[in-house]
Amino acid sequence: MYAATPKIIMAISHGDKRVRKDRIRYNDRWNEDKTIYYYHGSGDKADQDPEDAVRGNRQLRDSIYNGTPVFLFIESENNMYELIGEVKVISEPTYELNPDTGFKRLVFPLALYDGFSPVVDDIDIKVKKISNISNEKLIREASKEKTPKLTKTSTYQYSRDEYVRLYALRRAGDNCQLCLQKAPFSRSDGSPYLEVHHIVPLSQGGSDSIDNVCALCPNCHRKMHIIADSDDVSKLLKTAEKRL
Repeated sequence: MYAATPKIIMAISHGDKRVRKDRIRYNDRWNEDKTIYYYHGSGDKADQDPEDAVRGNRQLRDSIYNGTPVFLFIESENNMYELIGEVKVISEPTYELNPDTGFKRLVFPLALYDGFSPVVDDIDIKVKKISNISNEKLIREASKEKTPKLTKTSTYQYSRDEYVRLYALRRAGDNCQLCLQKAPFSRSDGSPYLEVHHIVPLSQGGSDSIDNVCALCPNCHRKMHIIADSDDVSKLLKTAEKRL
């Protein structure tokens, strides 16, 4: 996987085969209906880092937000590579443990792209569709009590409510709600780039509600997932009590 030019990314997969006889198995794979391809990041000497720009992990992750085209190639039986087509990374990568090395590896979900939207909708696409609604309607929709749905693909992940996500972004404005610094850059549409974070994780019983979300810069978001300092958690929970 590498950034061939500043305008294109080539995701080259060896499928579920070993890269070489003496190397580990990555097990890139399709989901059951072949709409999502689970593609692993690069690096096998340590935990894979989503900020690693040398191996291309950061470029692939950032394509979610900057729109860089991604093309998927998969190795065939005769050691040739087949162009599958253009794909989109439809959510932030997750981690899974590599049983061969004991290190964590990134898993990027890639959806086939038809030129207009990914075959599988993602939360950011849903947010874009509702981005022009009024604050009044946003408050009404985001404040509704909802039970997050657990969706089974090849792995499990919680669905997230687009109204709650947009509410968190509007409430934060231009600044990270932890370090209070201005968003590090703007998206292609000019909006500040911040990431929505569930203060109490959904996997630990946290709610997908306006009282449990905040908008963070990428550094603070990573910090919360790695450290989750109790003082920071308390600060964010108090921040989440604020209303538009």
